[in-house]
Amino acid sequence: MSETTDIQWCDSTSNTIMGCGGCELFPPPGEILPKLDVAIREHAPSWTDGSARNYFKPLIETAYLAIEHPGPGHRNAITTTNLWHFRHQFVAAVKECAGHEAAEAAREAIAKAVTCYAAKLHSRYGASLLNPTRKGNSGYAETFEQLRRYPGRVREASRWSDLLGTKDPTRPWKDGLPRLIFVSDMGDAFSRRHDFEFLREEVIKSATSEEGRRHLWLWLTKRPELMAEFAGELDEGLPENLCAMTTVTGPGQLDRIDHLRKVRAAVRGLSLEPLWERIDPDHLNLDGIDWVIVGGESGSAVGDTRPFPIEWAEEIREKCRREGVAFFLKQLGRRPTRAGEPVKLSDDSGGDWDEWPDEELRVREFPRHFHNYRRNEIGATGPRRKPPTPTQTREKMKTAKPTEKPDPLTPDERKDFTRLDKIVGRFARDTIPAAEALYQIRSRRLYRARHENFEAYCQEVHGMSRGYANRLIRAGKIRAEMVPIVTKMGLPTPSNEAQLRELARLKTTEEQVEVYREAVYLATDSEGKVNLTACKLGEVIDRKREADGGTKETAAICITLPSE
Repeated sequence: MSETTDIQWCDSTSNTIMGCGGCELFPPPGEILPKLDVAIREHAPSWTDGSARNYFKPLIETAYLAIEHPGPGHRNAITTTNLWHFRHQFVAAVKECAGHEAAEAAREAIAKAVTCYAAKLHSRYGASLLNPTRKGNSGYAETFEQLRRYPGRVREASRWSDLLGTKDPTRPWKDGLPRLIFVSDMGDAFSRRHDFEFLREEVIKSATSEEGRRHLWLWLTKRPELMAEFAGELDEGLPENLCAMTTVTGPGQLDRIDHLRKVRAAVRGLSLEPLWERIDPDHLNLDGIDWVIVGGESGSAVGDTRPFPIEWAEEIREKCRREGVAFFLKQLGRRPTRAGEPVKLSDDSGGDWDEWPDEELRVREFPRHFHNYRRNEIGATGPRRKPPTPTQTREKMKTAKPTEKPDPLTPDERKDFTRLDKIVGRFARDTIPAAEALYQIRSRRLYRARHENFEAYCQEVHGMSRGYANRLIRAGKIRAEMVPIVTKMGLPTPSNEAQLRELARLKTTEEQVEVYREAVYLATDSEGKVNLTACKLGEVIDRKREADGGTKETAAICITLPSE
């Protein structure tokens, strides 16, 4: 759970259940393995059905049997998590036995099969047979398949500050709304019927409590039929401050919308993200739907990401306009196209709408219900996400207690603060220059003339949490240490905070440089052009960690190509 998030259509996230029972983004092994067989057989005709399973099974068994004390997440079974963890070993074995092209086909098939961002995080922070001594993060389930309940999380989220009537200078489309809390961004709480009573106590009671009713809760599931069943067991259905939502990635999931319509709720929304296939607007029934979010795919490496024609979003936008449904274009994804041609963007997810090729695309609307909820309370005093006006600042200084008198800045400090503050305001959300500026402001306490502490400065002026600011500062520190080294190596320098956030997972500068050099090499094409993304860098780090934590027995496995 997180009180702040970079997701454009909400303020916060909360997960009372972590993990998922599977979906098209995290399919079961029975769907993945046949696709691997088909992909490999195109380049290795002797490859037979069932061969992929026969390859993975000894890899998993050998690693499991080498663990002296297996934990709850160490499963001697062909699971999607284990397939993902052992993908590099599998691809290496295919390459040795069937050649480079067959191995590349296998790698691509796995990458396109498992695309769930939440599942990939679980694979990183949960249990792994390849690194059995790794201490899992207590905030995650042991594996994504092993759902875990977290009592009290939603209740804690209900106590977060009220944002009604506030403004966010970085995301003005949310101005004036209550706090928007996304429920279940790291799993699907409706994976099991026997969780209904738990969800009633944890989610419904918290959302309808005195504190919880201040916020709007956005509950997303890929199993709207179970959500409808759950809501039907409540006396009055879902509360008015809870938006029922489901995900649709293509025409094959349109039946989810029919199930969502059956949910007893005051407001309903669709997340058409990642949109993998075109949905014919004539087949998109929006009766009973109040909100449509659209976005392209962004969670995989560029070569493994499906293209996102911008025309898909435009025709759905026009459909929503005709039917009076709020439309929200979240992102263009990692591979947007227009008229069949690639659209080049700097943002890895295509979420920075200042880069979008057409201003008409910049539509981020919320349902009328969101604006009407607590409308009669607008104007009440509350926390502010916008900078205080000069009058507010002067009044605050007048009423400050003697022990709270601001410490005046010297002329040079005031000049430096003005310059650095402008840098933060211009770049803090997505680029590195703000890191050094924030570091200077924090270390020299240049905020002290108008703000009680660094946290107050970050929140009141730039609408960012202290945690986000500190992460940005950490990224800047890593970059400063790496730049002299990688420059001498003739490598491009890390270019954005997302890359540096991945590198921060490594403890030493030496490790960071080593992994970065390997990632740049892998991301360099035949013409010498480097296309390194944070996702690709994260994959190299994961591979290094798995290799470092794997056993000798696992690394030494050699399997022969099954005979026909």
